[in-house]
Amino acid sequence: MQMGRWFGFRRGYEDLTRIYMTDELAGWFSDLALVEHELREDIQVYESQNLMPLQLGTRILQHPGMLVTSRIKQRFATSITVEQSYAEKVVQTVRFPFRRLEDLAVMLEQNIIATRVFLGRLGTPSVWRRNGPLWYGVGAEAILTFLQTYRVDAEARSVSLPLLCAYIERQRELDELGNWTVAVMGRESRDRQLGEIDLGLK
Repeated sequence: MQMGRWFGFRRGYEDLTRIYMTDELAGWFSDLALVEHELREDIQVYESQNLMPLQLGTRILQHPGMLVTSRIKQRFATSITVEQSYAEKVVQTVRFPFRRLEDLAVMLEQNIIATRVFLGRLGTPSVWRRNGPLWYGVGAEAILTFLQTYRVDAEARSVSLPLLCAYIERQRELDELGNWTVAVMGRESRDRQLGEIDLGLK
């Protein structure tokens, strides 16, 4: 990040910028970008509630392989374990093992099978939209079963399916998240390079 900042304010140097890094560093950079994004989202919530920095501590996710900042700067920080909330959050998988094609192929095949089974159990869609079908009123049990069979790459630290399932279970105890809307979102135009996937939909 520091090397990249050298070029952030110098006009005319954009075409000369090159930053070479290992796959591990690229993954760490992606993780840090996610931490920063979530921190900014939290600050927006605090701002909307007119909260001041003296009134609360800002959450910063820890990374298993690196420190977010130096230990000297963390001397007044405390580490706590909090319950994970997914309220008003968009949870999605954005990291895939493209450098481990065999792992990717196995994971993709298993997820396609899991999705076919899941959609097959939903029956006829409630409505067909331009880019895919929608099912309304899907029970939480069907969602949990799907999430328990769906696979996410171990390096995709932004998504924890066990935590997500535990959150849904907890909300069900509070009579929340009982009914779901399921959508299959497709492209509006075909892409020859991407190809097609048969999800068993007629």
